[in-house]
Amino acid sequence: MPIPQLRDHPDYYSQKKDLVNTKDKFPEYKLIHSQVCHDCIKRVKLAFDRWLKADKNGQKLGKPRFKGKGRYRSFTYPQIKQDCIQENKINLPKIGNIKLIQHLNSRWDYYKFMVDIISIHVPKTAGTTFKDILLQVYGPEGVCVDNQPGYPEVGAKVRVIHGHFRTIKYEGKYPGAKRIIWLRNPVERLISQYFYWKGLPLGNNPFNDPHHKLVIEQNLSIVEFAEMPEMRNLMYKATSEKPITNFYFIGIKEYFSEDLKKLKEKLNWQDFQISSKQTNKYPGYQEKLPEILSDQKILDKLASLNRLDIELYQQALRLRN
Repeated sequence: MPIPQLRDHPDYYSQKKDLVNTKDKFPEYKLIHSQVCHDCIKRVKLAFDRWLKADKNGQKLGKPRFKGKGRYRSFTYPQIKQDCIQENKINLPKIGNIKLIQHLNSRWDYYKFMVDIISIHVPKTAGTTFKDILLQVYGPEGVCVDNQPGYPEVGAKVRVIHGHFRTIKYEGKYPGAKRIIWLRNPVERLISQYFYWKGLPLGNNPFNDPHHKLVIEQNLSIVEFAEMPEMRNLMYKATSEKPITNFYFIGIKEYFSEDLKKLKEKLNWQDFQISSKQTNKYPGYQEKLPEILSDQKILDKLASLNRLDIELYQQALRLRN
């Protein structure tokens, strides 16, 4: 006899709501934690979604099959107390203490597999705009901003670590995380940072960089600024001298929109809005910039002081093409 068309199509939420009636008719269901029951319903929903709805390539998976008690070998607690593990036992709600074989020894061991992206922000390479995009894609709880010495507190929901640090800082941590860095024409990047610091009042530098104080108080020229060892080859230093091929993605600031589109496709990101371009706030920047760019002697000096950055940038351009 054919099954008649259902008047109301059951969905995830209606079935969760109906669990109360299920427990009345089948009292043994009261022995199962409610969130475990919710997870079972969610598994059924996902199985039918994969069958009824095609993926982005137009492909559908096979029809879901009923799993008898001999084939259903796992269940999930979506939430559990942090102190549930004691030595070699775990306390499961509605079940009690059972023996545990633990493969992850600490919260760090667990969280390190959750981070998907390590994003290195070199000053004046569109890193702030990129951070805003990461926040849109992963949400505020999904992005940890690291701009200080030491290691920040990384919560369970963090998927991205982004900030001003060198690649080596997280070497050996977060296996599988994709390393991403943006580069820029080294001479133009250096000039942009110089004028940014010139226009930034003392005390407003979030990193309290002592070199910023030198630029302001001693009114350093662009060449004097570039001659400071700490200002040379910042992009090369950010890579920690690692091969450029070690990075999952290297974006070029001059091709920001185009490269960002490629990254969005590679990571299958949702749509996002690109904030307005950051502009240098130093008064007269637009007038002084052409003066420096037209002085070949200054440009040659800046280039010679940042030879490693130029080689890195040129290599990234070749790989891009």
